[in-house]
This record gives sequence, structure tokens and C-alpha cells, in this order.
Amino acid sequence: MAIYTQVRYASIELVQAELGLPMSKTHWIMDRWGYTGSACLPMCFDEARELGKVKSGYLVTFVGSGVGYNQAAAAFVMP
Repeated sequence: MAIYTQVRYASIELVQAELGLPMSKTHWIMDRWGYTGSACLPMCFDEARELGKVKSGYLVTFVGSGVGYNQAAAAFVMP
């Protein structure tokens, strides 16, 4: 599961396609909440977890961006 900064849906589609990953391997909330700044990653993760898209043993990557120029990522295996 890949969780991205929630700025633009088309950007998430592009990255998923470049990585060869289906959109079912990501989650988005921007269509309902808009851009919520630094809260968008945990909000998106929480909803994906509640919906059962993230389960124990899954690898989850978080990819955040700042001002569109800086990016950071972290990967976790869910307990």
C-alpha cells in the first residue's frame, strides 16, 4: 500500500503507473477532504486501515512532499 501526499489525484495515478502498481494499491482522501497539509498522510492511512486496505504484515510506504520540491518516504511492515 502506498500513501502519498494528497495534493493531486493525477499525480498519484502517474506515479502508480510508473511503478507498475494498480490504483488498488494506494488510497486517497483528497476528493472528500481536499489538501490537509501535513495531516493528509496520517488521515489517509487511518481511513485505509479502517477500510481493511492495510492489514498486519502489509508493507506500507508513506511518501510526503513539501512545497513540491522536497520529498521524503518511509516504509513500514504493519504489526
